[in-house]
Amino acid sequence: MRFTFIPNVAPPSKLAAALFCGFVVSTASAGLIDTIAGTGRAKNNGGAGQALQVNVSQPFGVEIGPDGALYITEVGNHRVMRVDLKTGQLTTVAGCGKKGYSGDGGPATAAKLNEPYEVRFDQHGNMYFVEMMNHLVRKVDAKTGIISTVAGTGAPGYSGDGGPAIKAQFRNPHSIALDGKSGLYVADIGNHRIRRIDLTTGVVESFAGNGQKQLPRDGQAARDRPLLGPRALAINGSTMWVALREGHSVWKLDLGGGKWKHVAGTGKKGFTGDGRSAKTATFNGPKGIAVGPRGNVYVVDTENHAIRKIEIKSGRISTVAGSGPEHRGDGNKDDVGDGGEATSARLDRPHGICVGADGVVYIGDTVNHRVRRVRFSTTLDLNDQAARQVVVDQEARQYLGHPTTCLLEDGQTILCVYPKGHGRGGIVYKRSNDGGKTWSKRLPTPANWATSKEVPTLHRVIGPDGKKRIIMWSGLYPARLAVTENDGQTWSALKPVGNWGGIVVMGFVEPLRTGKGHYLAMFHDDGRFFTKGGKRTPEFKLFKTFSQDGGLTWSRPEVVFQSAEVNLCEPGCIRSPDGKRMAVLLRENARRKNSHIIFSDDEGATWTQPRETSLPLTGDRHTGKYGPDGRLLISFRCISPTAKRRRRPFEGDWVAWVGTWDDLENGGNGQYMVRLKHNTKGYDTAYPGVEILPDGTFVATTYGHWDKNQEPYILSVRLTLKELDALARKPQNE
Repeated sequence: MRFTFIPNVAPPSKLAAALFCGFVVSTASAGLIDTIAGTGRAKNNGGAGQALQVNVSQPFGVEIGPDGALYITEVGNHRVMRVDLKTGQLTTVAGCGKKGYSGDGGPATAAKLNEPYEVRFDQHGNMYFVEMMNHLVRKVDAKTGIISTVAGTGAPGYSGDGGPAIKAQFRNPHSIALDGKSGLYVADIGNHRIRRIDLTTGVVESFAGNGQKQLPRDGQAARDRPLLGPRALAINGSTMWVALREGHSVWKLDLGGGKWKHVAGTGKKGFTGDGRSAKTATFNGPKGIAVGPRGNVYVVDTENHAIRKIEIKSGRISTVAGSGPEHRGDGNKDDVGDGGEATSARLDRPHGICVGADGVVYIGDTVNHRVRRVRFSTTLDLNDQAARQVVVDQEARQYLGHPTTCLLEDGQTILCVYPKGHGRGGIVYKRSNDGGKTWSKRLPTPANWATSKEVPTLHRVIGPDGKKRIIMWSGLYPARLAVTENDGQTWSALKPVGNWGGIVVMGFVEPLRTGKGHYLAMFHDDGRFFTKGGKRTPEFKLFKTFSQDGGLTWSRPEVVFQSAEVNLCEPGCIRSPDGKRMAVLLRENARRKNSHIIFSDDEGATWTQPRETSLPLTGDRHTGKYGPDGRLLISFRCISPTAKRRRRPFEGDWVAWVGTWDDLENGGNGQYMVRLKHNTKGYDTAYPGVEILPDGTFVATTYGHWDKNQEPYILSVRLTLKELDALARKPQNE
């Protein structure tokens, strides 16, 4: 099927706007997790290279720097590292990898550090980090890369308030925060104090706590009053957020007023409270805290092996990553949950956290020796929006399935074919003259269309002489082709193309830039149908075939990929916006892994090795097109790998994914996951036709078990990306 980028379209029609009105759509955020640095191993194998190939031993603090890179404190090898989030390249920016205290006045990369815990940046780009076992805070100058000590003597203790911070003693400081106004705050946990260093004068003072180990009280002044285990600090505007490790709770302080306000946690150990007021929740040794771009607060609930979010508007708490204290990382470093829902992942005593401006959450997953990333996409549900839905065909006690569509150049006429049965069965043919709002009765077809053995597929093609035609494939052995050269008014009979066949012939037919009338098509087979009398094998083969005469004849198919381990099939093709690169999305039929994707930069001559897609794109029979603003809408059946079943919304339903070409290239989650229609059986749905009209309306058409205990039938759903944006209101990254 062709995938066309339409650069200029009119605003959505009044009908489309009317379809949107009067319906309620629920939205929710689903986070997917992966690793962006570290291998799961702790042994030092160098301090530079691709981040996923460098061992990162016990990552604690994580922070987005002013350059947009991610900075990591590596406790096990006493270094501070930088990861370029665009290239994945990791470098060391402080520490030589040896334990100690040396190097002041020289390059930071030559210095010895002793367990750096957190890293922060001031408004000038200077980097500060706290060394817990050296009991001090150090600075790396942004311009020179020279390291110096700004607070602490290197010896544990408590002294120095009112004097130079460089001569003061701290005891096991863990966290630091900068207020942007020359104030550097230190969580001096061993002294049960928060101390403030004036970076202009160099003077240190106790800002909160008096050394006595007690929980603060709501409304109590912070200065010279008891405080219990201040472990992590985050400053957002004039507010300081504090996680108390021994106090198992979260508090905040107004930097001007200096009075405590209780935010979350009862002070008792536990792992309770999700969905309720954060004040009634329980934590177990929280050791990290960060504020997201929408003001929500993220807490590293370390001994519960989880990341929890406090929603500021509602005051409610939820878990956004980690499956809890009974499911910590167990040493099986190849199965910590990457590629799946963040709440199903295994974390192991995480410590650090930060949240990017885009709402992406970064986690120092300490004992898993990885830095993890949680990305979110908005989930929308159109299931109950009946006014969007158009029944194309339904017949009592008759299975109707597997449609494909073809939109003609007038932008209104849509042709649709589908079999009377599960793949195999006589082909039904219909036509819409109004962009899919209404459909004709079943139209006459050549007699041998009733002999179709498999899913029919429609494709617009143009010959070298400019002659337009539509071809219809019907698969198994032998693959057969029917042709119309008058836009579907009359059709030829099905005729064999060669002495070969396959399954879902063809998944797509893509015009090539190698010459007029040149096309690429792909299909798959499991050994049964490529030759006459074939037998099923565990191995799936993905084939490609070429035409140079506008789709009338096709080359002998060639194998693109074959494997018994992953069964790749049902290809769907999408071109990059500049037209130079092709991507093919593939179902993984063994259900061992996510869907896969391959790329070609030479018009299909060669292809990259398949790699897994993100979980939101995992499913069956992907078909997609670009919208007016360059975003992609891809329709498919939502099916997760059974080997590691995820509790995804809309499992087994007909869904659409909205994202960008960059998401395809870089494994992004995309912007939206949209349920188009609930499929009551959980399978047998979504061999979709996806068309986009000149006004920007997508018309997606497929089959499914839409009514319980009834045979499947053919349905269209109409939508625009602007409508989805309106339903989502705002990106739900948090």
